[in-house]
Amino acid sequence: MITQSRKQHKPNPLSWFVKQTMHLSAIASLAVSSSMIHAEVSQQQTDDNGIEINRDENTTEPSTTLPTIVVMAETNKQVTENTDSYTIPVTSSATGMGLSAKETPQAVSVVTNQQIKDQNSNTLIDVLKRTPAIQVSSVDGARNGLSSRGFAINSFQIDGLNTDFVQQAAMGEYSANTAMFDHVEIVRGATGLMSGSGDPSANVNLIRKRADSAVPKTELSANVDRYGQYGLSVDRSQPLSESGAVRGRVVASYQDGNTFIDRQELGQSLFYATVDADVGDSTTVSVGASRQHNKSKSTMWGGLPNYLSDGSKADWDTSKNGSADWTNWDSDNTYYFADIDHDFNADWNLTANASYNESDSSPKLLYMYANGDQQVDATTGLIFNLNPFHADTERKQFNVKSKLTGNFDALGKTHKLIVGGSYSKSDLDTFTYKSPPDGILPLPDFSDWDGSYPEPEWGERNRSSDVTTKEKAIFAATQLKPSDPLAVILGTRVSDFERSGVQYGRNVNTEAKHIWTPYAGITYAVNDNHSLYTSYSDIFKPQTQRDINGKFLDPIEGKNYEIGLKSESDNGALQSQVSIFRIEQDNLAQLDGGQIIPAPTLKKPTTEQRCHQSGCRSTSVWSNQRPTTSERWLYAF
Repeated sequence: MITQSRKQHKPNPLSWFVKQTMHLSAIASLAVSSSMIHAEVSQQQTDDNGIEINRDENTTEPSTTLPTIVVMAETNKQVTENTDSYTIPVTSSATGMGLSAKETPQAVSVVTNQQIKDQNSNTLIDVLKRTPAIQVSSVDGARNGLSSRGFAINSFQIDGLNTDFVQQAAMGEYSANTAMFDHVEIVRGATGLMSGSGDPSANVNLIRKRADSAVPKTELSANVDRYGQYGLSVDRSQPLSESGAVRGRVVASYQDGNTFIDRQELGQSLFYATVDADVGDSTTVSVGASRQHNKSKSTMWGGLPNYLSDGSKADWDTSKNGSADWTNWDSDNTYYFADIDHDFNADWNLTANASYNESDSSPKLLYMYANGDQQVDATTGLIFNLNPFHADTERKQFNVKSKLTGNFDALGKTHKLIVGGSYSKSDLDTFTYKSPPDGILPLPDFSDWDGSYPEPEWGERNRSSDVTTKEKAIFAATQLKPSDPLAVILGTRVSDFERSGVQYGRNVNTEAKHIWTPYAGITYAVNDNHSLYTSYSDIFKPQTQRDINGKFLDPIEGKNYEIGLKSESDNGALQSQVSIFRIEQDNLAQLDGGQIIPAPTLKKPTTEQRCHQSGCRSTSVWSNQRPTTSERWLYAF
């Protein structure tokens, strides 16, 4: 008997050839075995005295039962664990369809589980620092800036579900522990087809580990560095039923210790658990949860002064820490998720994903700074200004997504199709504590600063941000194969975006209805190892600037034009890509003569409400009558 595994998606030619070979091998083995048995029982036999015994032609030959031969068909699972590989057969972050790197007409990088381990990338920031064409900058002790192709990265997903990372509040998302992820997929350029709103920079998609092992398995890891940072993690997989149809997995990780910066302590604790259950032969249900606490003690807010009052450049030790002993930037991230995966047949699959997460932080910080020509006094070592800050920030998100994917035959070829929809809602609340206007003690000599500065008595707690963001969309895409080497991908997304509320005294109510973000790409397989591609992708970003009549400007439209070459070795273990791209932005707001908006309802934020940059210009007029275009020509490898 020859059986196949449950997942029977339409294979690519190589996997089809492998599986057909396995089938033929199994059939050949059965044929050979049967021939051997028949030969043995058909031979003349002798009795104990050596007399030959001839069988009668009508005599029934003895039967033999062969053992069952099971041939497991490989599935197109997007899993990199236990492959020892730096590449992955297929990804879906760019188009939603499971395509190989050569079939995807856009620059895509995948950081596999093996690469994460080999490079000791314990957090998402560690992963992105080592990802091609991604720039990571350090803002201060707890915040980082991410950019690609000249634009900030603000599109993030977990298992394909849009997830809002609030970097300004440093709520720990960038420090997501990689112990619970199988791999990370990064699509560069405009990614509106799958991610919706954002900048034409990149989309980062984190893929969780799953309970996919039907046998008990445990993995332990530990690390320590020269500064005293140490960690331990355990990853346990276990079947929860005798048949292995129900499986569980638990990941626990702990990290703590000092850094090269004086008095700074960083740490993490993670607990992740998930259960996968095969409900029948065609349906798998997954549920799980994770909680991560990020510890950040005596963390600097901002950097150190660059110059002294006599004009000389400051020469601080690398370990110099400008924070006080009582400062911290701790945060917590909790996620709950549930997925359903159903195969209608060998060609069509339906998945539904939902997640809910809460993130919160309550930082206590101290910022030392100088205004204008103020610097640290070179003689006394005194610094001029202090800004203590204390806030409570909480963000709640709900995300749901469903998609139908499949293969269909037309004109003698097999094509792919995906249709789906998504909905996301994010609530962000921030409360700030008043610091005493008087009673802040002067700083001692900053040259001998050791962090021993008293914590101020915080005043009343006031709401400073209350923002709700909603985005819903439907999308569809198809890969058409006019011929074997040529493939055409066409797709689009229609989105409704709405943001409402107040942020630091600034009204952020804005909406964008029925925004189309088209996608088009062509790939041509030159041979088995090389393919050429070209593509156009689109993305939109709502803005809060207004025109002379007080009306919000249309969303910024980001356009990405790209051509490139992708190559891989015979076994797919080595992949490369080179691309040339052009990015344009339309409807980018520009100041229009500093005119006053005649809208009495607009509220100008005060300095005490900590408005920044465009938040303090609510009375200026912006125009999109003649939208400017920002263009970039770059090479990406």
